[in-house]
Amino acid sequence: MLAKPVLKIVDLFQIPKILQVLLRLLTHASILTAEELEAAGSVLGPEAVQYPKVRIAEGGVMTVVFKINGDREMTLFRTINLPAKGHHSRSHLKLLVHEPRKPRVTHTEAGRVWLRNVRAASGLAISTVSS
Repeated sequence: MLAKPVLKIVDLFQIPKILQVLLRLLTHASILTAEELEAAGSVLGPEAVQYPKVRIAEGGVMTVVFKINGDREMTLFRTINLPAKGHHSRSHLKLLVHEPRKPRVTHTEAGRVWLRNVRAASGLAISTVSS
């Protein structure tokens, strides 16, 4: 199976972390605002997510993706990517914390858990380096 060696290389060279840094540099990324932290904390609790590691990115190179996907937000590598304007933009706080059971902020953690489970199922080493 070709996937195992490829994923081992991806894991070894920290490619997801590199992509995260590149995407954050090529978009308008910033930490959560006080209002966003308060909203997320009131739903999830103050210790539920590593909030300082979460970023909100708007526009930039992701503008092309947003044109293709109809301006739908998405989460990659602890970064919540939002279009710079429109219904799915950062100005809509209810979108960021959109469901009591599964707020957008938790997708940053859920994605990491999912990736860890995929790696474990395929017998790959899991990097302990935090992003």
